[in-house]
Amino acid sequence: MAQLPDDNKEQDLLGIMFPQGTQEQPLENPRPSIEGDPDFNEDTAKNAAKILREAMKGLGTNEKKIINVTNTYNHAQRMVIKEMFTRVYKRNLMKDLESELSGKFEKMVLGFWMDPGRYDAYLIEKACKGMGTDEDVLTEVICTASPNELKLMQSAWGLDKTMIHRIKSETDNSSGNYCNLLVAILEGKRAPPGSKVDDEKAKATAEMLNRTVTQDSKSEAKAKFVEVFATTSWNQIRAISAVFQDIAKKYTMEGAIKKVLGDGDTAKALLTINSFACQPYDFWAQKLKKSMKGMGTDDFLLRRVIIRRAEVDLRDVGVTFGNRYGDGKTLAKWLKDDLSGDYEKLCLAVCGLE
Repeated sequence: MAQLPDDNKEQDLLGIMFPQGTQEQPLENPRPSIEGDPDFNEDTAKNAAKILREAMKGLGTNEKKIINVTNTYNHAQRMVIKEMFTRVYKRNLMKDLESELSGKFEKMVLGFWMDPGRYDAYLIEKACKGMGTDEDVLTEVICTASPNELKLMQSAWGLDKTMIHRIKSETDNSSGNYCNLLVAILEGKRAPPGSKVDDEKAKATAEMLNRTVTQDSKSEAKAKFVEVFATTSWNQIRAISAVFQDIAKKYTMEGAIKKVLGDGDTAKALLTINSFACQPYDFWAQKLKKSMKGMGTDDFLLRRVIIRRAEVDLRDVGVTFGNRYGDGKTLAKWLKDDLSGDYEKLCLAVCGLE
């Protein structure tokens, strides 16, 4: 990371990572599970870096100290601590963590300490590498990212050329609509998250989409649905979806998407955007349920949700999980039943459930 100015370095980094006025998800006032230290300063960063160094120095590793530091400070603060670690000890924190930790615990810890946008970029890179493309991951990451998150992940891209170029090459053999949707979102075509809802326009858009379901050709209908969901703000999509059923009578928005687009990648992407825009906490709570339901745990999915939502809305997601998706059990109980060891302790801590 580039050297920050000596004065107010942590505030400067906060401004770089979280520009004033950014909104990272559809609803106002979401509650993160990691809020950070309100009194964070240079001495705090030095002390946290010292704790991390001591946790990994000599024989053995003190995982509890690593969990505590990871959970105590928000991402912007962790980035200052990471730079302080390098400045004071002339060591690379990420390399030290990689050498000291292992398995699921290592992957979760490293995800929290990656540079701004790097975790999302890593997920896109992973989805594009090897044989085939993981469209589910592409959809989940790109279709739920805020404008700020989209910029950060593209800046943190680590493969050749650009993220957009790679997405085009990975999806050009599938539906052109799917490729167009992802590229439009990455290019920042969507209206800002906090845009004011225009109820009249929402009704007009819902009426237009309803007409396309029955009157337009299949290709024209698909293109119109894609354009709306790629360019409209989350707030406006929520308003369109709410009024759509009253207008359509026969279909909900979900039903109309399936009717027009079937069950392919484009349909899944539009359903993702609609669900996330309308009920974001439910959307992620269902992902958590899916990661732990049945035999075994989908740790890759579990990590994605926890790392990406911890500093946005994970406290609300956890409450929603317990109320609607936990089958009578809290998220903490699900995590305790499914996980073990330091991995379990870290997950509970960063979910605000320790």
